[in-house]
Amino acid sequence: MTCNDPADAPKGKVIATGKVTTYGDRSEYQLVIDRYPTKPDAATALYRRGRMLLDAGKKDEARVLFNRILKDFPRSDEALLVKDLVKP
Repeated sequence: MTCNDPADAPKGKVIATGKVTTYGDRSEYQLVIDRYPTKPDAATALYRRGRMLLDAGKKDEARVLFNRILKDFPRSDEALLVKDLVKP
């Protein structure tokens, strides 16, 4: 899918499909994180974005997202997943 304006991005698609489409330099995960920072879908988007960064060898950037999950969504399923990934 190609989209010139991130505002035209379909809402919720990233979480439902797990596919990542980019809009300029932003992924759908980042759009969800930016637009809905307090919604449960943001925890999922943070986790998936963090895993992408971790897989790309960007551990410090991933850790920032994982710590945000622990801070903002401590009771989420994603928080359980990242507790072992984020070690002091």
